Amino acid sequence: MKLHDNQLHLLRHLARFNLFDYSGCLKMLDMDGTGNRTKLSYAFRPLTKNKYLSKRKDGSVSILAKGRALFPEIKPLIAVGGGASETRRIIEVSRMAALMEKNGVPAVGSIPASPEPCFIPSACWRNIAPGILSTTRFAGMLVVGEHRLAVYDIGDGTMDWQVRAEGSLFYTRYGSYATKATGMLLICRKEARIKAARNYYPPDYVEPPTASSRKLSGAQQAYTLVPLPHQAESKL
Repeated sequence: MKLHDNQLHLLRHLARFNLFDYSGCLKMLDMDGTGNRTKLSYAFRPLTKNKYLSKRKDGSVSILAKGRALFPEIKPLIAVGGGASETRRIIEVSRMAALMEKNGVPAVGSIPASPEPCFIPSACWRNIAPGILSTTRFAGMLVVGEHRLAVYDIGDGTMDWQVRAEGSLFYTRYGSYATKATGMLLICRKEARIKAARNYYPPDYVEPPTASSRKLSGAQQAYTLVPLPHQAESKL
């Protein structure tokens, strides 16, 4: 079977992150931005039919040995294991990495020497800063030079703040100054932007200054960045 560029693009992503959701797969196949779900499903179907990918009953998509064999040089950034909650967690990180890379920020497994922005998935960041604790919504670290922004996927606009766990990302007693987060980046769906702003801003704060939030061009699921008050907005 001759694979097209969009199919190879999806397979390469799954070779690195192991899991993705079906909707995310279709969006990744849509390199021309057509939005034609029927056409995209036809592009996806040969990948399962020819045993490159497997679509599970829960809607998740995993890569098979035949698909991984196309990229022998790629080492997975995230290991697969655990139950349903761990599967959802991996998919969230996979989706965030896809969002970052769609906007020109590569996902890597270690801190590069280059000052260029990069996204380090949460599992990889725990290898860099082993003292941090497990958190529910922490998807990874956006590293821009000396700045390290803890990226949170708050897709529905809410997050249960786990004080001790989240604090381990920001306080040096759990790591070193070189791995301490210097800020946060909250990412939510467009329709949940106002809800998120009201949850994280002071009670009398209705809209963030100027643009309220900055939408990523072409962002999957219309995700929106919600800058924290009194902090400079980070540039991707």
